[in-house]
Amino acid sequence: MPLTASGGLSLPLENLRTLLSNCTTFQTWTGTATPAAAAARIYLWGYDGTPTYPTAIVFWGDANSYDSEAIASGGPNQFGVRADCDLIFLANIDTTYTTYASSFEQCMMAFCNDVGGIIDSMKDLAGSGAYLNIEGIRKIAGPSRSDKSDTQNLIEIVFRCTWAGI
Repeated sequence: MPLTASGGLSLPLENLRTLLSNCTTFQTWTGTATPAAAAARIYLWGYDGTPTYPTAIVFWGDANSYDSEAIASGGPNQFGVRADCDLIFLANIDTTYTTYASSFEQCMMAFCNDVGGIIDSMKDLAGSGAYLNIEGIRKIAGPSRSDKSDTQNLIEIVFRCTWAGI
């Protein structure tokens, strides 16, 4: 039986997956028709085996912070939290960008257009309803293409998402 996310270290990652899977731009990019199908293309902490591309990975990066402090004006035992987690977007050039695979420039442009649209959608949903309250998104690596010796021919970009809440 699969575990359900609970507590301050698992829930934010699951909530980021929920936010991302509800972005119609992510659903379009992954070729999925529903948030549930899109969520299956978002991995927490990494993946076993080979994922179906394009995909995303949500995880606590090595340099990321998690700060929890008591709220001075809040009731007893009320804490605010501010933290960072990383988000990687990965695509296989040969299957996701076949039209542009022969041109590095065009392939990177198509990838950046797609991911940029997803980031814009995330910002539109963030903090509304039950979605994770993202306060900032920073690109920390990429976009980059895997080494020519890599038979998977991948392209990726990494973002750091800062969120806050109680």
